[in-house]
Amino acid sequence: MVTFGRVFRSLDCALRRRMDQALSGMDLTFSQGHIMGYLAHCDTPPCAKDIEDRFHLSHPTVSGLLSRLEKKEFIALREDPDVILVGEMRDYETISAALTAAETGHLVLSTLHTIGAASTIDRIIDVFPAEGQHQVRAQLSAALQGVVTQQLIPTLDGTGRIAALEILTGNDAVRNLIRENKGHQIASLMQTGSKEGMRTLTQELARRTLEGRIAAESAYAVCPSPDDLRQYLEAGVPGRF
Repeated sequence: MVTFGRVFRSLDCALRRRMDQALSGMDLTFSQGHIMGYLAHCDTPPCAKDIEDRFHLSHPTVSGLLSRLEKKEFIALREDPDVILVGEMRDYETISAALTAAETGHLVLSTLHTIGAASTIDRIIDVFPAEGQHQVRAQLSAALQGVVTQQLIPTLDGTGRIAALEILTGNDAVRNLIRENKGHQIASLMQTGSKEGMRTLTQELARRTLEGRIAAESAYAVCPSPDDLRQYLEAGVPGRF
């Protein structure tokens, strides 16, 4: 069985090896491509459909797995794919269709340009009219498997960039916060959810710094919680995060 945890661990290892990504768009494409490649090598490769207008990945395994699905077909789900790859959820129509597809048992993979895992939840919900947001929170809480936020940081030796990953998994506590419109509490759950693979960007930046992979100045430049980062660095134990 393919779970979000297994997919993430595979992606995490791949991104830790790939430190030369210079553009955020290329990095997102690489991540999506790696996930699709991982799924393609499962015991039972899924039927996957792509509705990205300009998907620019070159991947021999994925190219044989992936076929195009026009937006109208995506909404109707006529071809009943196992996996739907949406390059970016740009508008209300696409986000609404993606939620519907996820509710009916499809694995939907997509990207959004946000500043963190918790803000990704808010971004999805805020696309909908106010009178429909209660229902959307219920839909999203039931369908969400996880959120991975990527931030590219220059390496300490100046040879490239390395991905710092913030991870949110859709456990019962997270689902409840989404349903109850308490997204501001998600960060606290991520801080204490390491056993389930969760971590905040601040924790990840601290680990990268203590491992000697990035400079402290680079970490502070993108850190949303400088005081917490300072405490983590003073603790000096990367394995705690």
